[in-house]
Amino acid sequence: MDVRFESLDLPLYSPGNYILIAGPCSAETEDQVLKTAKELHEGGVKIFRASLWKPRTRPGCFEGVGAMGLPWLNRVKEEYGMLTATEVANGLHVAESIEAGIDILWIGARTTSNPFLVEDIAHTIAKYDCQPVVLVKNPINPDIDLWAGSIERLSSAGVKRIGAIHRGFSTYADSLYRNPPHWQIPIELMRRYPTLPMLGDPSHITGKRALVPEVCRQSLDMHYAGLIVESHCNPDDAWSDAAQQMTPEELLKVTSKLKLSRLATCPMPPLDAWRTELDQLDENILGLLSKRMRIAEQIGYYKRDNNLSVLQTNRYQIMQQELKQKACNLGLDDKFIHKLFAQIHEESVRIQHKICDEE
Repeated sequence: MDVRFESLDLPLYSPGNYILIAGPCSAETEDQVLKTAKELHEGGVKIFRASLWKPRTRPGCFEGVGAMGLPWLNRVKEEYGMLTATEVANGLHVAESIEAGIDILWIGARTTSNPFLVEDIAHTIAKYDCQPVVLVKNPINPDIDLWAGSIERLSSAGVKRIGAIHRGFSTYADSLYRNPPHWQIPIELMRRYPTLPMLGDPSHITGKRALVPEVCRQSLDMHYAGLIVESHCNPDDAWSDAAQQMTPEELLKVTSKLKLSRLATCPMPPLDAWRTELDQLDENILGLLSKRMRIAEQIGYYKRDNNLSVLQTNRYQIMQQELKQKACNLGLDDKFIHKLFAQIHEESVRIQHKICDEE
């Protein structure tokens, strides 16, 4: 589908000449919203974010203040001249937000995964002559077609200003990040839609405030148009996602030193994209190895408690034969795979011997 995207026409964060949207994960109280907005405004941030509706995995968690928080965001506009942004998950949220004067709406990862909700949101927005900017987060699972489909649904319905947010993807494997970035997926989305503005969401990618600065830098190096980052006046007491939020002071120390390395509209050189994808795959391999060694450790305790031999030669030989066949099916060199898994097996045996020697 041939889709062209209009400029978001959003103010740039002046130290680095990129879009910066910042504010708490959730609007909790009017005082919390205004205090955070004041501190961000004094640091030059022009766009304030706060979620009013919070889709949560399990019941009983804080699910947002809802429409009650819309007047709080209006006070941010009136007192600090900032644009405001919030998440919407259905047509009712859209209507309430637009009629309250919210400037930017984003569609969360769970909602992006549901085409019916995206259709509802798209057709509700299209009814209004004065439309907000709409940003679409990637779906929870690494499915680029689902992400692209949500964007195309909005465009087909007549939504004018659309951007994307890269917030990382869920994973079963162990990872340094809460939601591993899988950079190759947003790179491919940008290749498909060269005029689509992309924003990075380092807060949700990392899940840890200490890791946010590095992913901010990586996002801008990837030619993203900007960042959407969570910032709270007292993050340790936040009602949601406390570990990934930064104080305005901490955030501004990071953002004031960042800048776009090239124009965000320039395509990423293929070599850079491939290297980034390799880095992500290497990280995934490390996560899987870590998980494998922990399972080997559990097996070691079981063998010790049940007086079983650590080294079971028949099992090892069968495993190597199976891996050789699988390597051939995947077009991999079977000698390389033999050497690789010999080293992995040797480390597993070492771990189990160590456990058995603890008696």
